[in-house]
Amino acid sequence: MKKKSSNEEEILLLKKVILICELYAFFSKEKIFYALISLY
Repeated sequence: MKKKSSNEEEILLLKKVILICELYAFFSKEKIFYALISLY
């Protein structure tokens, strides 16, 4: 049971990391997009 709960915690942690990476990628794209607009 302990091993299963630790695996679930790892999965939740992994999901959080993926979510943070996706948010970071999204916001960095937005920044690049606005930077390109500001150049024109």
